[in-house]
Amino acid sequence: MSLLRSIAYFTYDPRETITPSWVHPATWIRLNCMGMGLVQGGYDAYEIARERGAVGFVGVLEDYPKLGDELTYYAPYDGVMRSLPGVWVSKEVGAKLKDLLGRGRVRAKIVLEAEVRPSVTHNVYGVLPGKTDEVIIVHSHHDGPFQSAVEDASGCSVVLALAKHFSQLARLGERMNRTMVFLFTAGHFYGGAEGIGQRAFIETHKEDIVERAVIDICIEHVAKECIERDGAWVVTQEVEPRAIFTTGNPLLVEIAKNAIVKNGVERTLVLPTNTPIDVPTDAHLFWRNGVPIYSLISGPVYLFDASDTPDKVAKDQLPLLTKMFTDMIRELNKIPAEKIRAGK
Repeated sequence: MSLLRSIAYFTYDPRETITPSWVHPATWIRLNCMGMGLVQGGYDAYEIARERGAVGFVGVLEDYPKLGDELTYYAPYDGVMRSLPGVWVSKEVGAKLKDLLGRGRVRAKIVLEAEVRPSVTHNVYGVLPGKTDEVIIVHSHHDGPFQSAVEDASGCSVVLALAKHFSQLARLGERMNRTMVFLFTAGHFYGGAEGIGQRAFIETHKEDIVERAVIDICIEHVAKECIERDGAWVVTQEVEPRAIFTTGNPLLVEIAKNAIVKNGVERTLVLPTNTPIDVPTDAHLFWRNGVPIYSLISGPVYLFDASDTPDKVAKDQLPLLTKMFTDMIRELNKIPAEKIRAGK
């Protein structure tokens, strides 16, 4: 996070918790691929093993916390069916395997149980008509591998709160200038930042909703922080540091900055879209298709794990974020579309 802070448009950290020397793990820094070394020069251990004739692959997650009784790390989730069976194991299991290998030749057997079958999943969205057909999209993804309270029931809850707020205003006669679309995409865990839900929605609505969209506001991962202390992983009462990715438009940066400070949304970085990690969010394809974005995300280390349970959600942040995005949407509602789209 301290590295990302160095390239941020703006950081709101009044208690100075994100210092330059602070090392804090963030899951979304790592690409969710078989080769965890991909961030370091394209090294992919899985592909090297496959190309050289291996019959199985065992990856050791040296720095990954084991928060439950067993390791349940869910990766990759790119939707690619691979020919070589593989499994991730914990640091402790990895140490045992290395010890055995150090004694000489070892025979091993991998049993990978899985059901592969065609399935159908659905995007879900609602439309709140405005005075014009210009569109503000507010969205999250609704799928996850486990209980997935942070990833991404937490994001969905903020989207639902915003839908409730603006629909109640409409019933009271306060109609927005722009039509609002509240969207819950499917299939994020079949493709990640280029998930099939995003892709299908954009392809289906490229000539109506997407064509008329002035911005996509994507909300993901309202999480409690998890850090290592004295060799143990601890979930703290701090909010996990988060980022809002936005298009390189000074006006959008200023709107975000004002709303963050006004609502006291601490430990928040406003980042450009051209970071070394790209835009690792469910807004990725909207951005790639020319829609300006605000995309909130954090990456606690338990994100792709069965330990992502409701107690990990930073519940006190849900109303703060709802108020913050309400302020941002109200401000955007006043601004001509061409000014929002400038620099997209």
